[in-house]
Amino acid sequence: MTERGKLTVYTGPMYADKTTHLIGHAKDAGEQGVVFKPSLDNRYGGGDFIRSHNGEAHPAILFDATKPADILKQITELGNLSQAIIDEIQFCASDILNVLEKLLAQGLNVIVAG
Repeated sequence: MTERGKLTVYTGPMYADKTTHLIGHAKDAGEQGVVFKPSLDNRYGGGDFIRSHNGEAHPAILFDATKPADILKQITELGNLSQAIIDEIQFCASDILNVLEKLLAQGLNVIVAG
């Protein structure tokens, strides 16, 4: 039986270093982690990076916030991961909760901010 993953949530107002924390987790995870961000997040020029207010950036996979189940498909395709990181989770449709539950049940540690 797979050990259940751990959920870490960063919340707070703008400029509270939420994305900075996610970038730190992503760097620590290396190839065992993957970062996601809603495609509607176009701050700092948008694109396939999460960016902090202090200028740090890390590559991210864009997904449609109205279809968070697409994250599960990406995780399956990537395989062999221990960590999933999701920025700006507040923009996601409510079924993101089902996605988080499935990721945790698969043994992934999930780190979110929003």
